[in-house]
Formats: sequence, structure tokens, C-alpha cells
Amino acid sequence: MGALGRVYWWGTNQHGQPGLPVSKPSSAYPTEVASAPKAVRVTCGNQHTCIIAKDGGVYCWGRNDKGQLGNGKTATKSPNVTAVNKP
Repeated sequence: MGALGRVYWWGTNQHGQPGLPVSKPSSAYPTEVASAPKAVRVTCGNQHTCIIAKDGGVYCWGRNDKGQLGNGKTATKSPNVTAVNKP
């Protein structure tokens, strides 16, 4: 997490890990996840990322074949920054 709650990514983009369509190339340099809200906490799993935003919401993106993103779906990937469903 960078200045002012901005979230950055770098590395591979096989499953939408950076919050971008998988057609975007991998990156060796930190690049802002522009679609993510400002964050207070960030956690990364194996090929997915989740944040707690300043607004209190929880958002995730990346690989989701086992429901890692908490959105009630099991799609193989979700490059879109998506709010986690509340039970």
C-alpha cells in the first residue's frame, strides 16, 4: 500500500491479480490499482488480493476458482475489484 491508501501491484497477471483484464501484460514495476478504493489494510493470497477500504468495505480481485474473493461465486478469475458479500 502506498501513500494515501493507494494500492499497487507488480508481477504476473494470469488471473487478474492486479485488478486488470488478463490481456494486460505482467509488470516488473509497481503500478497503481486505479480501480481500488483507498485502503487501510491489504492482504494477498495465492493469486488474489483483498483490501479493507477507508470506507469500511472489503474488496477483492484475482483468482477465484475456490471462492477466494468472497463474492458468492467460483469463477476462475475476476480482474474487477469487487465488494465482498456480507453474510
